[in-house]
Order: sequence, then C-alpha cells, then structure tokens
Amino acid sequence: MPAKLYHHSALFYFYIYFYLGDYITRTRVDLAATPSRPILGLSAAALCAVVLMANLASFPKAWPGYLPLVLACLPLIVQLSVWASKRPASAWISYVGRHSIVFYLVHFPIFVGLAFLLRRRLDDGTLIFLTLLAMGVIIPWMVSLIRKSDRLPALDLLFSWPSLASIDRRAVANR
Repeated sequence: MPAKLYHHSALFYFYIYFYLGDYITRTRVDLAATPSRPILGLSAAALCAVVLMANLASFPKAWPGYLPLVLACLPLIVQLSVWASKRPASAWISYVGRHSIVFYLVHFPIFVGLAFLLRRRLDDGTLIFLTLLAMGVIIPWMVSLIRKSDRLPALDLLFSWPSLASIDRRAVANR
C-alpha cells in the first residue's frame, strides 16, 4: 500500500483510542483497578517496541503492524492516566476524555484544512505545528461547550448515535 494511503487511513487507525475513551466513560470502567505486574510489564515492553520501531524502521506512522503493539500499550497508558488523574492539572484531561468523540471528529478536518492553508503561507514548521495544536484543541473545546449548552441541539446529532431502545420508544410514541 502506498505511504499516502497509510497517511489518510490514520483517521480510522487512531479511532480506536477515541472509541475506547468514549466507551470507558459511558460504562464507567474502574480504571483505578490495577492490572497484574506481568500485564503491566508486557504493556511496557509493547510501548518500547512501538517507540523503537517508529524511530528505527521506515514504516509509515499508520502501518497496520503497529496496531497489536499499540493496543497492548493500553494497560500501561491507562495506569499512567489514573496516576495523572490524581494531579491538580487533570481537570482538562478529564474534560477531553469525556468529550473525546467531539475532539476526535472535529480536530481531524481542522488539521487537514488548516495544514493545507498554512503550508501555502508559512515556511516555519514550528509555527505551523503550534497553530495546528492550538486550533486542534481550541475549536473542539468550543464545539464541546456549544454542544453542552444545548444552544444548538442539532449539533449533538453529529456526535451521538441514538440507542435502539430510544428509537423503538420514539416509534411507539409516534403511532
């Protein structure tokens, strides 16, 4: 597969993280429950393998071979997140976690469009990166605030999928 196709498949490749964040939030998974030491050891080894492969191999960043290792990193990442959640600055991380689907779906088109425009106007890679980072956080945050305020109820339809039970209830109510 050409590298360009891997680049564009990154949206779907990284979706698993945002989906898991949403799932963990909705089901209230107990993240504080610590997995066994062997599991954390394997997770740390997977993280090291991903970092080494990403830096020493010439695979594209969204190479499908990374996926099993990346998923194996999750127990360690979750434990690091639990540790970080007990720190004063964790409120922002929790907010992004609760609204991870919004951040995920909004940031990607912003990155694509803004990166295209910025590369035509700027030669400074650092400035482009900082602008993308700022807009990739600020705009999804504003969309989350608008969504939460109920000022634009139709906006919520972009980020939620009604359950089958609610669809059935509405169908019965409309009869």
